[in-house]
Amino acid sequence: MKTEAKRFSGRRIVHLRNRARITQAELARRCAVHEAQVSRWENGVVPGADTVGVLAAALGCDVGDLFETEQGADDEEDDRAVRLRRVAAELSERGLDRLAADLLALVVELKEPVR
Repeated sequence: MKTEAKRFSGRRIVHLRNRARITQAELARRCAVHEAQVSRWENGVVPGADTVGVLAAALGCDVGDLFETEQGADDEEDDRAVRLRRVAAELSERGLDRLAADLLALVVELKEPVR
């Protein structure tokens, strides 16, 4: 059985914070830290072991949700692409073909590597 290495992810914090619809300031308040510390975490600074549990609780998630495998980032992008394609199909069904085409073009850009 292959074990995948997981690493702390600032992107996951941003994603989970946005999903919870809270600001950096609110997350800082919930974790009893300065707002600048939340920004550092979101930019990849790994919180201390004693803080990870507090952070997860503040975001309403499991500690493991704060970490990702190398595959994890790709999975998140794939999920967004699927949702965008679904929205494009709904737009097309409603006669908004041009808007649907523009949205699908954005999906293609999402899948291309950033240069």
